[in-house]
Amino acid sequence: VASQSWGEWQFEIDSPLVKGSSVLKADNSPVVMTLDYVHMPPAEQSPPALTAGATSADVLVQFRKVLDNDSLKDMAPADLLPMDVEIGEFFMGGWNLGSWKLTTRPQADGLHVNIAEGLMKGMTITGDMYWTLGDWGHRTRIEGLQIRGKDLAEVQKAFRQDVIVEGKSFKAGINLDWMGSPLAFNSYSLDGQASVRIDNGTWKTEGGGALKAFGMLNFNSISRRLQLDFSDLYQSGVAF
Repeated sequence: VASQSWGEWQFEIDSPLVKGSSVLKADNSPVVMTLDYVHMPPAEQSPPALTAGATSADVLVQFRKVLDNDSLKDMAPADLLPMDVEIGEFFMGGWNLGSWKLTTRPQADGLHVNIAEGLMKGMTITGDMYWTLGDWGHRTRIEGLQIRGKDLAEVQKAFRQDVIVEGKSFKAGINLDWMGSPLAFNSYSLDGQASVRIDNGTWKTEGGGALKAFGMLNFNSISRRLQLDFSDLYQSGVAF
């Protein structure tokens, strides 16, 4: 449903995938989107990991497949509209990934996305993402991403994971950069730093179970995290 008044357009959306409103102002102000919920399909599976004997040619072939299959490869991020977005509930597949407040602002060479606040399963997430397009193609940079929480055990339970590490509070800082759009995350061109601090932490298991605590940080699963895919956390086994 759409209505117009004094040059301002308001759209009401009510579907199984998206419900909410969008306001397109008469001037150059950002589009305001206030959404009750967004339902997205499950994240696509990441490409298979290369074996230990893979050659540089194998890596290049796999990397090229990632870029060729990038669903955003033909999009110019600088052409996207500036938006102020609030999402009450964001679902991906069967996962409720919480509420989000973010802004998008086009720049000369791309798009700046600021995550003002993400509240997901006991975690608070803030940070910035820069998606650029230049002579060498698309590039994505995550800068100053902060993830904070107060009960690490409850966060693990929220992701249907056995409690392996307890902690009164935790904080993670992430800075990452890769070639490709935000949806073309890949370990082949990945560069950056990540840090994790757990206060008053306690191991609750030993051996293989302890290794599973680091499963969220291995290269095979980082791409799942950035695509908001946590399905492997409740499946048996972990690559490390």
